[in-house]
Amino acid sequence: MILVVVMARGADRVAEALRAAVGLGLRDEPVEVVLVGGPGAAAADPRIARALGTLELLGRPARIATMDEARAAAREARAVEVWTDPGSPRRLELGGGRCVDPRAVDSRRLVEQIFEADAAVLW
Repeated sequence: MILVVVMARGADRVAEALRAAVGLGLRDEPVEVVLVGGPGAAAADPRIARALGTLELLGRPARIATMDEARAAAREARAVEVWTDPGSPRRLELGGGRCVDPRAVDSRRLVEQIFEADAAVLW
């Protein structure tokens, strides 16, 4: 399952995230969409209402979630796409992780894994 986590509050970013969620599911891939804390004031935007309606019609309605619920869903997902507002943190910390010394990474093996994967997220 691909998880789309929407942490953004700005109407433009929320609308873009929901459109992306619609597109991700067009390949018959299971997609789940969570709106952390809800869409807020952006919910009044017709683009957002249209995208939420489309997701509902496609059988994958977006749901409001807490940050803890989003983290739990992310741990179960095959891939995660996180949408934030410009200037806000750009990742979802899952907790329980460990730091990896970048010098300990075999870059050739990493590139092989990226090309073999269905999806990759790098930062």
